[in-house]
Amino acid sequence: MNKDILSGLLPDRFNISFSILIVLLLLGINLIAIQFLSFNIIYVLTALAVLFLFSFNIKLILLLTVLNIFVPYILQIHSSVIVSLFLLLSVLLNYSEFETKKYKNPIILSLIIFVFAAVVSLVNSHIDLYVLLDFFNLIAFVLIVFTIPKIVSEEKEMQKLFLIFVLAVFFHSIIVIFNGLTFGGRTFGLLGVFFIDLAGLAFLYSIIFLLYAKRKIKYLYAILSLTILIGLILTQTRNAWLSTVVGLAFLLVVLLFNSKKFLINKRIIIFSSIILFLTATVFVSYITSSADIDVSRRLDTKTNDVKLSENPASVGENSFVSRLFIWHTAVNAFMKEPVLGIGMYSFKKTSNKYYTIPKPFFKQYVENKTPHVAYLEILVETGIVGFILFLFFLFSVHRNLFQMMKSRIDEKNVITTLVIFVSIIYITFSMLMTEAWVYGQYLVWFGIIIGLLVSKIQQVEHNQTL
Repeated sequence: MNKDILSGLLPDRFNISFSILIVLLLLGINLIAIQFLSFNIIYVLTALAVLFLFSFNIKLILLLTVLNIFVPYILQIHSSVIVSLFLLLSVLLNYSEFETKKYKNPIILSLIIFVFAAVVSLVNSHIDLYVLLDFFNLIAFVLIVFTIPKIVSEEKEMQKLFLIFVLAVFFHSIIVIFNGLTFGGRTFGLLGVFFIDLAGLAFLYSIIFLLYAKRKIKYLYAILSLTILIGLILTQTRNAWLSTVVGLAFLLVVLLFNSKKFLINKRIIIFSSIILFLTATVFVSYITSSADIDVSRRLDTKTNDVKLSENPASVGENSFVSRLFIWHTAVNAFMKEPVLGIGMYSFKKTSNKYYTIPKPFFKQYVENKTPHVAYLEILVETGIVGFILFLFFLFSVHRNLFQMMKSRIDEKNVITTLVIFVSIIYITFSMLMTEAWVYGQYLVWFGIIIGLLVSKIQQVEHNQTL
């Protein structure tokens, strides 16, 4: 029977001795290295060594991966991506056998094919260190999807992951609310703009927990939901609001028309929908009326008339117009290499080859920036071939999602089933408005969600064979 090496109350003598040996070697290497290397290099080497040591506890590595999602960017590669790379090592260290037949799921196969196309696209790219570092995002995504089904199979474990996610966003939301009410204007807290979609997902998760919570703790989830909602509103970010509304609409419609299957009363759904609508309306109205937090100005920005001149400042705060410059350059790049693309993750480094807009506007709004839409970025960087394969991957994901939703639902799996459902709906829609889901902590969480979906499908197929 497979089990985590450190899952017992007391690790065996080998693991204790090995851990002590690693620590002593680490100290010795640091004492020697400090004479020749910079502190930054020593810091990185130490972190990698510690992660290697932690790899002997597979649950700990998974927990560190999730917690690092809520750490701000420090390096070009997000810390959650780096930690997630150790998931495969941890699986190899902790499991004596590896059943490859479990990984013949269409999701994994279609993902591998897409990644192969992404690798091929690099033949058209000016490959440098930055492009290669960014490519680790995609490698991490594959490793996460591949290893999560092996690591997490129990419903309680899945629920714990989602609850940790909600609590982490809750604490960040408190910071966002404090900054918003204290300083006014748009606020994102410690995570910057990466807070917004995490908050959108966490709000949906907290609503699901609230709907199925016992009466004694319902008020706790209500507080979590309300706090995260206020934080999300204070970001004044239309894209995240829209994605959250779409995710919530899908959730409520599914529950309303399948109330018996998902073990919930229709009256609760209708009542909850009314309460959510009224609550959101009240807070949006209150915040909109604030002189320091002008949400209405953000809502009106896209419809403001813009009179362009030779000065890039003439664009003003109209984000739609500024993104048109990026999209125009991205389309030029696609027309240059339509079949295989210009190379995965290379647009922001090579966009200077494709722009035809005035140089001042390129410098201001396009240089060193991504296409800002995940689907457009994949089309431009991996070409028609890669884009079709990515769509096939998403088709496989949604096909498996439909299979999961059709499977038997009980009190143990109802929450995790709905959380995975709204996650994939949210992310699929959100990629129409942001490229963040192919980078950093967003891609890590996307990988975890897909991995959990694969795990759930394995459970469904196992139950069907019984």
